[in-house]
Amino acid sequence: MKHVCRKTLNFAMAMAACCLCLHATIALAGDKPTVAINGELTSVDGMRLLRVWGDAEARGYAHGYLLAEDIVSLFNDYINTEQLSGGPQQYETLRGRMLAVMKLPGDIPAELRGMLRGIEAKLKDGARIAALGRALQYEDLVAMNCIPDAAGVACSSFAVWGDRTKDGDTIAARNLDWYPARFLIDSHLLIAHIPEENSPRHAWLSVSWPGMIICLTGMNEHGTTVAMHDVFQTKPSSPGGFTPRGFCLREAIERAQPDNVIESVASVLREHQPMVGNNVPVSFPFEKGAKTAAAIFEYDGNAKRDGGVTVRLVTDNGSDKDDFIIATNDYRKRRAIGHCGRYQLLDGSFADGDKTISTKDAFERLQQVSLDRGYFTYQSVIFEPNKRRMRLALSGDGQAAPKRKTQRVKVNEVLQRPNESSTSTD
Repeated sequence: MKHVCRKTLNFAMAMAACCLCLHATIALAGDKPTVAINGELTSVDGMRLLRVWGDAEARGYAHGYLLAEDIVSLFNDYINTEQLSGGPQQYETLRGRMLAVMKLPGDIPAELRGMLRGIEAKLKDGARIAALGRALQYEDLVAMNCIPDAAGVACSSFAVWGDRTKDGDTIAARNLDWYPARFLIDSHLLIAHIPEENSPRHAWLSVSWPGMIICLTGMNEHGTTVAMHDVFQTKPSSPGGFTPRGFCLREAIERAQPDNVIESVASVLREHQPMVGNNVPVSFPFEKGAKTAAAIFEYDGNAKRDGGVTVRLVTDNGSDKDDFIIATNDYRKRRAIGHCGRYQLLDGSFADGDKTISTKDAFERLQQVSLDRGYFTYQSVIFEPNKRRMRLALSGDGQAAPKRKTQRVKVNEVLQRPNESSTSTD
């Protein structure tokens, strides 16, 4: 298994920065106006890595400029995959309905508008969606980040800590399962979101796709992890004013307090009403003497029940099991427990309370609950919050994630803020 060292990462980032500087030299030589690019496209252990930094608009511009072709291509493929988008006409209708009931938090509109400016600057007249017969619009970028609100993700997660691991540290794991789409299988992207230095928000690493700035799977600089799971939900308590759930989770990972993760995440989630139901597994570094290192946030649009968030702790396992917690696609506390074979399989795998779990064991458990009928496993991720490390198997070459080799990222290395000289111009 290959892994990146600091020297290798710095070299890769330096090479990417040199490429950007060459771009800047050409622009200056042509006497054209220049725009700062607060980002670089590089790689870590063979995986594509986009690093963006600064304020929201600057991060969005860098993302759009450096990945313009990828974003437009991905969106074109989505529209042309009718079993997902419904085709051009249905997409336009759904886009209008979605935008009518959604509101974006904080600086997200500025980041998406910056992304569109970056795409347009890079592609000029090439930012067209052929199937729609028009140029890519800001509203399309919003809709792209609302896709999980229109089509649920079927996932599996668990976390263990304390006596369950060899060193007592937290090990958390998640599969991201969604409908099979060839255009997504080979286009994964790691995105390092690095806010300006004095920002109250945390830097975090996202496992995502070009143009997708929501949180599907992520770890922040303090080792807090957040992942998205779908749960069937009854009617929300209001008809609109929803926050796309990927942005609800992004708010949580950017604002979680490292010394008070559970309470702070619950508070952040209650500020936003999602349209659909969620299990949100959150893990964090285990400290000796602590009672837990993870929680499941059962979260939906029914604000009349616990303000929309019911926190499930390890003490809610219903037994004396106090060193692991599981999430699949049913609530287990917010309403009557449903039956899920994947939940039962994972629960049974922890029956031997004396057996410690390694990262290899965790990955084997993810393989056992991977979905292959009607769904496809795009991500199998092992989090090591104490070490600020992630081990990933990502889909590719037509294969689901569990069949792929694992790769490793030292999260705090890729989240380091760049020197001012790293900022280039287009």
